[in-house]
Amino acid sequence: MTPAVTTAAAASQIGQEARARRPTRPSSARLAAQKEGGPPRKLVGFEVLGRGIARHGHPVQIGERVVGAVTSGTYAPFLKKNIGLCYLPAAKTAVGTEFDVDIRGQRVPARVVPTPFYKRAK
Repeated sequence: MTPAVTTAAAASQIGQEARARRPTRPSSARLAAQKEGGPPRKLVGFEVLGRGIARHGHPVQIGERVVGAVTSGTYAPFLKKNIGLCYLPAAKTAVGTEFDVDIRGQRVPARVVPTPFYKRAK
């Protein structure tokens, strides 16, 4: 007797059938809605326009409302600017959007910039 050969196409079909029989989880509807409409917030790069270096955990504000948090920030000597990454609502992630970062109790203006921050000349 010869062993059965499973092709990649057959294995794929078996996996699809197994996923179809899997029971739905409580988060399935939320994940499907997010896949359809996009994520509620996005990670964007920013440059600080005022004095101060935004660090991890500093609140991000648009108007008087806290809308996100800084994930990382530092001084970039090659750009001679303070830069960082933060989460913002998806509707506020366009390049040039201005917001404030609360750095040790002071609101410092910042602006969304494209990432990567630096591209090496070829």
